[in-house]
Amino acid sequence: NAEKAPAVIAMHPHGGNYEYGKEEVIGNTGNPDMFYGKELAERGYVVFAMDAPLFGKESRFGFKNSPETAEEFAAQGLFVLGHPPLGVVVQEDLIALDYLKTLNYVDKENMGCIGHSFGGVRCIYLSALSNEIKSVVLSSSVANLKLNDEPGALHTWLTLLPGIAKYTETRGILALISPRPLMVFYTEDDPIFPAKEAKEQIKAVEELYKRLGKDEDFKSVFIEKEAHTFPLKYHEQAYEFLDKYLKN
Repeated sequence: NAEKAPAVIAMHPHGGNYEYGKEEVIGNTGNPDMFYGKELAERGYVVFAMDAPLFGKESRFGFKNSPETAEEFAAQGLFVLGHPPLGVVVQEDLIALDYLKTLNYVDKENMGCIGHSFGGVRCIYLSALSNEIKSVVLSSSVANLKLNDEPGALHTWLTLLPGIAKYTETRGILALISPRPLMVFYTEDDPIFPAKEAKEQIKAVEELYKRLGKDEDFKSVFIEKEAHTFPLKYHEQAYEFLDKYLKN
């Protein structure tokens, strides 16, 4: 339908600035390396960006203390109740996907997801749970589920799923996305998603795509001499990948 456009859900990173949220990926504030939502809209996509719980000015739940304390308090309260915060986050993302499908100008057969860091983790779980996401781009969001003890390897409470490492590793979650097109960017000096761990997970997923005869549909990009970022000069590769599968 000529009146419908492919859509991409653009997941914002954690970034340490809780007020940015979706405003960063749509280009209203923050780091231009994170403006991928804005850039995809300019490329002709319907872009849907929303705040994760505790992010943005509308999702603060009335907390008056520091954002870091609010996240810790909310997360621990949910853990005590048996509800991992990640589950709440992903449930909202699934609802956002349902909303996106109601828009009459969206090509529902061609919807993708892109995210950096915490945003990439959200893309992983959303895409694993919904086959309606047809193409996925992840930046600095793949490492071991079982956290290591090295200094600096810190994760937000919002990406933790207690006990899951007893059953699988990140490659097991990524396998749920296969054989759909998947692209993973990772950096040499990332303290949060270390390159050594990323390579381990990526290698297993790469082998899976080969066994499925879909090796052309899996791409990984190693970014040298960079830490936890998604450099602007690599965005075009990501967009060309999405174009290949969503603008058919």
